[in-house]
Amino acid sequence: GLNCVVHEREAFEPAMEILTPFASRVRGVFHCFSGTPERVSRIVALNSLVSYTGILTFKNGGNIREALKATPPGRFMLETDCPYLAPVPHRGKRCEPAFVRQTAEFAAEVTGRPLEEILERTSGAAREFFPKLDA
Repeated sequence: GLNCVVHEREAFEPAMEILTPFASRVRGVFHCFSGTPERVSRIVALNSLVSYTGILTFKNGGNIREALKATPPGRFMLETDCPYLAPVPHRGKRCEPAFVRQTAEFAAEVTGRPLEEILERTSGAAREFFPKLDA
């Protein structure tokens, strides 16, 4: 009954096949998500979440920005994937947890939502998904 972090790099269909039978008891967060809006819909239909990294800010991250736009508010988290995938303007350097703010600011621009809403909803999603964070 514990939630799980799903790292499905290049293995989306097998990951969905594994998670789907357990979706009534286990939620997943698809870490470092780089899929399509259609994949977001499938993940959300299982009551799972997606998590976006600094890739969202990369010039070639248009597909990920489209996926973010398709993600319902409160159904995604933001992460650093430290030490990798630092957001612009830190791209190519060691990613640090403090850099998630740049990713959040960029997510606010992409979605047209206020930064405070992005921060509240992503923090809320993390607290709900990982309930022992507040324990």
